[in-house]
Amino acid sequence: MTSLFVYAFPFFTSTPEMLCREEGSGEWTPCAREIACGLGYGKDGGEDYAKIDWENIETIDNWVVRTNLVCQTHFKVRVGLFGTSMMTGFLLGSIILTPQFDVFGRKKINLLLCAI
Repeated sequence: MTSLFVYAFPFFTSTPEMLCREEGSGEWTPCAREIACGLGYGKDGGEDYAKIDWENIETIDNWVVRTNLVCQTHFKVRVGLFGTSMMTGFLLGSIILTPQFDVFGRKKINLLLCAI
């Protein structure tokens, strides 16, 4: 279970491919995330000038997109903090709960943890 989260972290922090509207022709062309954010993506009216390229195979619907962190500069720190807190929870849980399993029995503790 732990390896599932560890291997999934790069997908959590993957930024989407962006499209920007050409000024003269009005066509959508691929552009860098920084340029799309400079054109106002994520702000009111910004969708008229820049948008996420959902046709691109490298674009995934992850936390960066769902929590609107595309234009944030330090979003990887926020997502990394989730991974750190998860691993800390695994460590503390194994240290604290292992003796409790021996004292109260595995079935009772597991039922309690499932109820939480």
